[in-house]
Amino acid sequence: MKQETIFLSVAANHFSEMRLMAEGAIALYENQATVLCRMARDADNHEAQIAFNDIGAALYDLRSHMEELQEALHQAVLLDAPEGEEKTVD
Repeated sequence: MKQETIFLSVAANHFSEMRLMAEGAIALYENQATVLCRMARDADNHEAQIAFNDIGAALYDLRSHMEELQEALHQAVLLDAPEGEEKTVD
């Protein structure tokens, strides 16, 4: 097995896991942040509101970057496949 193929396989597994972690973090954020942000607003804690907004923005950016990386990986795998052979990411 070529080193490039091994790398693509390992990268695919890690990207999938990282994407799941990012999706889980976003789900937690979306479920919990509204309550915490409301508490910060009620307490006139503008710094906390801004922090929650920044955390959400970072999580959504992380998901977007992970989607782009996964798409690039899939394209690399397709380009690495021998002619006439369908290549899949393990």
